[in-house]
Amino acid sequence: MRYAQRTLRGFNILLAVSLYSEKLTAYYVSIKVYKRKSSSMLSGNAIVGQSGGPTSVINASLAGVIDASLKSKAIKRIFGMRFGIEGVLNNFLLDLGKENPATLKGLKTTPSSALGSSRLKLQEEHFEPILKQLKKFNIRYFFMIGGNDTMDTIHRVVEYANKHGYEMAGVGVCKTVDNDLFGTDHTPGYASAARYVALSVLQGGLLSRDMQRVDQFSVFQTVGRSAGWLPAAAACAKRSPADAPHIILLPERPFVRKEFLKEVKKTQKKYGFVSIVCGEGITNKDGSPVSASVTKDKFQN
Repeated sequence: MRYAQRTLRGFNILLAVSLYSEKLTAYYVSIKVYKRKSSSMLSGNAIVGQSGGPTSVINASLAGVIDASLKSKAIKRIFGMRFGIEGVLNNFLLDLGKENPATLKGLKTTPSSALGSSRLKLQEEHFEPILKQLKKFNIRYFFMIGGNDTMDTIHRVVEYANKHGYEMAGVGVCKTVDNDLFGTDHTPGYASAARYVALSVLQGGLLSRDMQRVDQFSVFQTVGRSAGWLPAAAACAKRSPADAPHIILLPERPFVRKEFLKEVKKTQKKYGFVSIVCGEGITNKDGSPVSASVTKDKFQN
């Protein structure tokens, strides 16, 4: 069991994260939110949503939020946002306390996002209707499960609510396969994604080895932005020097074309084929992206 304590807007947030499955496919996250002793505890309802890309374990985190909320003396009801923050805007909320206990328990080992996800980047015109909905349902605890962009959404919503005189606590539940959230040892979702990458690269390497008379080079690109945790995980299933991957390109290290091509030539001569794993965020020495595309999404990623 791992514990991490953070302070957010006068609230102490205790995250208790335990490995739920020996196969690294599910985490159970128990979350307790309580007011500092100097002040009275907020009383009202809670709401939870899932955002960003789904993982093998994001529903286990959802199960933890629901379980802790139903046991809390401060939280009367727990609502779920259907399709992330869009569920609040569209009045598409579920009363999770009315769900069958067996269904909630089953979330712990159910992959993907049970509530549905969203990639909506909030604009100024969204905040007023969101606050109106939160007041309507007396939401005092605002949970969202996701990565960096989700944390930004929580911050902006809670900041707007507090600025307009509505006291509310925002709690971010770690979920990102990139494993790049500050203050965490590892995030739920990373282990299962790392396992997938390692096995995929190993299996792809076997194909490349056997088909080297046809195609001697393979490149496996991972997500992860500017963090190299996922591409590094590709080596976890490697059993011998000849196994894939032979070359791993990490975003933390500058890409030098001349040195890279030299290593590719050396590896091809030695093994007859070359398996390369590349993090999506690799850059040249000057910091410019190696990728030919410079297109950004709504969150400027």
